[in-house]
Amino acid sequence: MQEYWKYKRGSEWRKWDLHIHSDASDGKMTCEQIINKAIENKIDVIALTDHHTFKNIDNIKSLTKDKDISVISGIEFRTEYGKKSVHILALFPDEINGIILNTKNLTDLILSPLGLAEINIITKGKEKSVEEGKNDISDNEAFKKGMFLVQVDFKKAANLVHKYGGLIIPHAGQKENGIDKEMRHVGKTDTTLYNSLGTVKEELFKENYIDICEISKENDNEQFYLDKFNKPSIISSDAHELNEVGSKYTWIKSDPTFEGLQQIVYEPKGRAKIQLIKPEQKNDRHIISEIQFRSSDNLFGNQKILLNENLNAIIGGKSSGKSLLLHSIADSIDPEQVKRINKRLDFEGYSFDNEAYDFEVTWKNSEKDILSDNNPDNKTRKITYIPQLYINYLAEKNDSSKKYYWNYS
Repeated sequence: MQEYWKYKRGSEWRKWDLHIHSDASDGKMTCEQIINKAIENKIDVIALTDHHTFKNIDNIKSLTKDKDISVISGIEFRTEYGKKSVHILALFPDEINGIILNTKNLTDLILSPLGLAEINIITKGKEKSVEEGKNDISDNEAFKKGMFLVQVDFKKAANLVHKYGGLIIPHAGQKENGIDKEMRHVGKTDTTLYNSLGTVKEELFKENYIDICEISKENDNEQFYLDKFNKPSIISSDAHELNEVGSKYTWIKSDPTFEGLQQIVYEPKGRAKIQLIKPEQKNDRHIISEIQFRSSDNLFGNQKILLNENLNAIIGGKSSGKSLLLHSIADSIDPEQVKRINKRLDFEGYSFDNEAYDFEVTWKNSEKDILSDNNPDNKTRKITYIPQLYINYLAEKNDSSKKYYWNYS
């Protein structure tokens, strides 16, 4: 089960690289090397997507328990479509209906029904090796040869993946082994009708066999998939070498979990961005990182409340302290503004014994505004403060023919 309590700030923009190969298939990196390189490149979420095997899933997840990075279970399939085969990624939740989707269970539930038992792939590899005049290759070598000799039925694989809560992500756009390159209309040149859709390809989109598209770079048909089929697009490193891990990534605004990834399927226009820099960048001096009531009598529990750098909503019943909390934030940052508003409303404000009670606002650049700090030289930020009382004040005016404006400067 995902530890949702870990992500107390809510949805944030994070870097995701959802296509990486380990030494279980044709990658040249161990799981430990992948994790360390991803952390070095400040990647928050990765997916391990080896060809036709889940062998390293348990291993790589075990390495992240005490690290600030998440791993999504995945695999890459070769399908029957196209001359060179359309490749698809399948990504999975950690569990479904009480079934833990670990290496063994994913192998039994996904690979076996698709005819991709390890022995079948090894057999294919050894048969091919014999054809090439080599009779003594190991099972491991045979598997790595055979994994490119087997295919799955696209629709059957997609249905099975969806049955166990997974997502299907085909190569698309200009990416090799993609649905555009492998399933384009017949024409006089290789570039004929790049955006044209055959009936099968259109069916795959419209019947929701496809959830997300993996493209090669920014502006590689992502607007087309979004406008025509409401499908989001991502880019990933498709790393096989260590230096490739995290070299391409997608910014996704959600919790760093499989369930967070699902959000871009439901909200494809606002939660995934293909660009180098973080979306919605703001000055750290203008972002409140956390707030804290502090009281010697433990009246407010002294707990820290972490805030999102975008929209925050405070939810609670009547008289649960929402107005007090908002007032305390404003009074800590810009007390002169609060005094002006209170005077307008004929409101004396909230009164506390300052020795027993205090409030602290911490900004993302680590600066602090403290309620008990009465030095005006330390109160340099100016805010707009609109308390509920002011909304009531406007609503309750007797003369409805007049409009009331308030100057916050």
